[in-house]
Amino acid sequence: MLPKKTRIPRSLFKNAIIGTRFVNSSYFTLRYKILSAREQTGGKNTKKRFAFVIPKTAAKKAVVRNKIRRRGYGIIRKNLSNIKEGAICIFLAKKGVAGLNFDDLEKEIVGLLKKAYLL
Repeated sequence: MLPKKTRIPRSLFKNAIIGTRFVNSSYFTLRYKILSAREQTGGKNTKKRFAFVIPKTAAKKAVVRNKIRRRGYGIIRKNLSNIKEGAICIFLAKKGVAGLNFDDLEKEIVGLLKKAYLL
């Protein structure tokens, strides 16, 4: 799991989603933006931040939604040193993501980060 300082808190979520670009795959949409050096200094918006949004349409049971979220944060943690500084990423899950195993989930997430030139 990622430390709390690298996750996007609910209080900053609306501000984080404004002015983002997006990249799609079959199971996720990645909304991202890279903060400028001026925006990175001070405050709560420093360094890299990530969030996973798993709606009920993607997985009906909360246990499954939490499992996908935990796995996603684990994959990000594994690749954290390779991701660009100042990146703010929000992964939005789509239908069918509940059926993915860990390896397929990792391919999806890493593929999206590469597609967005964040890796």
